[in-house]
Amino acid sequence: MARVMRFERANRMLRGETRPTLTEVAAACGYTDQAHFNRDWRALCGATPTEWMEAELPFVQGSEGPGGAELQA
Repeated sequence: MARVMRFERANRMLRGETRPTLTEVAAACGYTDQAHFNRDWRALCGATPTEWMEAELPFVQGSEGPGGAELQA
């Protein structure tokens, strides 16, 4: 049960508006090290946290500026 609760907390943190680093999430959620964090994520959702973020979370730096105006390069 603790394993699932740790995973759920980490998942909520990564989906939050201000996204902490993976190191911050792992430490806050009680993972002993990065390998422990990765192992649990792969076992519970089939991907490492990094792989999951790439597939599930939107890219934060979109091509739109304030008010929806497109940024010029």
